[in-house]
Amino acid sequence: MSASRNILIVVGLGAVAGVGWFLGSRPDESIQLVFLAVGQGDCAILKQGKSAIMIDAGPTDSAANFTILPDLRMRGITDLETIFLSHPDEDHIAGLGVIRERYPNVKIAMSEGFRDDPTFLARLSGSNPGSGRPLRRRYLLSAEDRG
Repeated sequence: MSASRNILIVVGLGAVAGVGWFLGSRPDESIQLVFLAVGQGDCAILKQGKSAIMIDAGPTDSAANFTILPDLRMRGITDLETIFLSHPDEDHIAGLGVIRERYPNVKIAMSEGFRDDPTFLARLSGSNPGSGRPLRRRYLLSAEDRG
């Protein structure tokens, strides 16, 4: 099995576990799954009450500012708990810094494959220009985290 396939399996299992926990913790509220039109890239939101988790962060800061954040506001989401990043391509991670500006306590879940990716490492060192708050490496999943 290739390393990239293993990475996708780990991220997928993490996302399924996170979604299961998220849904199980709020049994009396309706659930919405929204796929946002963010251009070339991806962003999906799973919302329950005023909380949500997100899969991928969109292709640009502009998409985050003018599509993702307004949608979260419109839906009344005050607590963005976790962003699951599927893989480190720019069109899936570029909006991360802008989203973290609005939701500074959001957890970032990603596979170990992000660790050596040059695009993502550039975002790690300055994913949030102006705030001086790069992503913390503690959110990278290690072999120990996977069990």
